[in-house]
Amino acid sequence: MPEVAPGFRRLKIDLDAHPRPAPWSRARRVLTPCSRARAQSSAREDCRRGICEAYANGLLCAALFKLGLRARSILCDFMHEGVTAMTSQNDSAPSRVSAASRRDFVTAATAVAAASAAAATGSAQAQAEMNVRHSNPSGMTQPTAYSQVVEVNGPHRLVFVAGQTGVDASGKAAQGFRAQAVQVFENIKTALASVGGTMDNVVRLTTYMTDLEQNADAYREVRASFFANKGALPASTLLQITRLANPSFLIEVDATAILPPRG
Repeated sequence: MPEVAPGFRRLKIDLDAHPRPAPWSRARRVLTPCSRARAQSSAREDCRRGICEAYANGLLCAALFKLGLRARSILCDFMHEGVTAMTSQNDSAPSRVSAASRRDFVTAATAVAAASAAAATGSAQAQAEMNVRHSNPSGMTQPTAYSQVVEVNGPHRLVFVAGQTGVDASGKAAQGFRAQAVQVFENIKTALASVGGTMDNVVRLTTYMTDLEQNADAYREVRASFFANKGALPASTLLQITRLANPSFLIEVDATAILPPRG
């Protein structure tokens, strides 16, 4: 066999040390751009779905906010998980986490929507009637001039009437205790009428007088004349104090009333 030149032998050794890639390796590199294109297409599709879901999320949150439900943070957490999973995809395969997050989002949105529908139904039924119950529970004294307990259940308007004294619209005080007591309840009646209420809507009275021993009986008579429904008398507290804002005032009464919601 003829002798091989040293340079040629070294070249042959170098080639043997670095063999050429196998045919399947070249094919894999040729397919890589196609695989990347498919992954990018999948990412774009996931992004499109995410935008649609975000839009639906916004509409749903707006509706739930009107119902007073704190659903925005829950739904946004699920959306954040979906977006995070979608942006973490590599070029070779779509993310399974993104699909799972979307399923979780849809499940949560469906549950919250069902809860909001049930709450709306319950609210509509509750608004049909305002329930006010007056009672004198057993184990307590059974007063005939007021109720020990007034229970209010259901949607309503709560009206507070400031302490009324025996002065008319011009600021003139009535003369004598009985006249002042009548003027006090007339003022409360006028205040309630201004918001669509009557004395029947009063659920609590707090009365301040400067002389209980002399005027308590007269006060009870006047109060009874303004509450015709003896089965629904307001809760009441009667106090004696040293004096009122004006030395000429002998009585002051503040009232709390419950009215149906405005239409």
